[in-house]
Amino acid sequence: MHARVGWGAEERRTPQLLLVDLDLDLSAEDLSAGDVTAGDLTAGDLVFPGAEAGRSPVGSPGDDAERDDLADTVDYAELAGRVAATVSASGRRLLETVASDVLTEVLRDRRVDAATVTVHKPRAPLPVAVDDVAVVRTRRRTLV
Repeated sequence: MHARVGWGAEERRTPQLLLVDLDLDLSAEDLSAGDVTAGDLTAGDLVFPGAEAGRSPVGSPGDDAERDDLADTVDYAELAGRVAATVSASGRRLLETVASDVLTEVLRDRRVDAATVTVHKPRAPLPVAVDDVAVVRTRRRTLV
């Protein structure tokens, strides 16, 4: 996904590539009671560790995810669309703030107990050559 992120005017002039990795800690209880709706997926924008082939992205054996039904967990395609929209519209100067915005959006789904987001800015315009700069932030849902 692309966004205008950076401190200086030159850096913000053109949208820059940002890559987002998400690690979700999902509630093993009442997974089908989330408030997620269908959305768009921009291929390649998001990586969800723990959701690789053969691994359940949720809890332990015996939880609702064992039914192998998308309705029982977070729809990654829908979430990818929401995260891409959040990042693209952010207009933020700092990667840290973009990461915070993403966490706020992700935690809107009550099935997500906690999330870690990594926002990468490949080829960031710095005075020394780097392949990537990244910010990692974690947030856990607070009980009210």
